[in-house]
Amino acid sequence: MSKPETATPPSYNPSTVGNDAAARPWESVPASVVEEVVEEIDHSIQRHNEEDALLAQMRDCFVEMQQAWDRADIAHLRTMMTQDMRDLLDARLLEREQQGPSPHTTEIIVLEAHLLSREQSEGRRLVSVEFSGMVRESPTQAPTPFREMWDMIKPLHDSAARWLVAGVQSLQ
Repeated sequence: MSKPETATPPSYNPSTVGNDAAARPWESVPASVVEEVVEEIDHSIQRHNEEDALLAQMRDCFVEMQQAWDRADIAHLRTMMTQDMRDLLDARLLEREQQGPSPHTTEIIVLEAHLLSREQSEGRRLVSVEFSGMVRESPTQAPTPFREMWDMIKPLHDSAARWLVAGVQSLQ
């Protein structure tokens, strides 16, 4: 009886690994399509970074307004609002000014900001932002939730201009 031959496994050959074009779909796609996809990804990243920066500015504005309100710094509050908003809140601002500074600083425990809309028209930028979170108005109070929508306006071609509050609506 003769001894059976053992099958020799095929040897590894790196030049034949991955030669299936299906494993490399980018090789069959025209370069122009790849460039378009890369450009779209770059624009998406840029929009995301711009939105993050915009929301950071909006959160800063929210905190700055709350601090000015706590101090009863009506002059500063007025600089942060459009004329229409100042006119609408005039009586309330005068009342706050007469009350004077709050004995306690409002603690902003959680502050979320979500961009609802963004548009440009008539030489200005307009954004709507939903703020939500938890605040504590005095150390003896429990935190309370809030949810508001703010409309903010800024001149389009004035990089030094600040965002102004054009409207606030409570959503709770």
